[in-house]
Amino acid sequence: MKEYREYLKNIRKNTPDTIKGELSALRRFPDFASPDELIPLKRTREQSRGLRKFLQYLDDVKGMEYPLGTRTDRWLKLIKIEQAVARQKEAADQDILEAYTQVLPEYRTFYKLKCLSGARTEHLYEMIREYDPSKVIVEGQIARYPTAHLAKGTKGTYYIFFPAYLLPEIEWYKFPTGKNQPA
Repeated sequence: MKEYREYLKNIRKNTPDTIKGELSALRRFPDFASPDELIPLKRTREQSRGLRKFLQYLDDVKGMEYPLGTRTDRWLKLIKIEQAVARQKEAADQDILEAYTQVLPEYRTFYKLKCLSGARTEHLYEMIREYDPSKVIVEGQIARYPTAHLAKGTKGTYYIFFPAYLLPEIEWYKFPTGKNQPA
């Protein structure tokens, strides 16, 4: 199993979370011995991806062209990965304002930045933690902060855009933990 983990990490370039999720999904998958037994089994997207990667590992690294007596390419044709569907849910302005009143005062700047920028929480957190005013680019009423160096795996980011009027708040914002960016 350690060798397979190394394959996923170094050859397939999977993130630790992806590796953990797919291995966990494979452990929960029922046993099967032939394509006929596999076809009726319901699979999650993670299980399908994990199965495909494991079969490719057996073929590429271990040289097993016929796992369980069936060619790898036949197995791969049977294991289709359903396309992920992005769900979009829009909150009404009133919902956002109501939630704002429930946010602790020490988190309100972060909440405003989250709502107005639409950026991922992880990227906002890192932006504020490392905040450097000299990196901010202001054009009219819009400010942007470069965040390409924060991208991980498939979660890309280039800039976080937000209203320029938030700049004074961001420059002095401190996380409640006290761990923060330089002043």
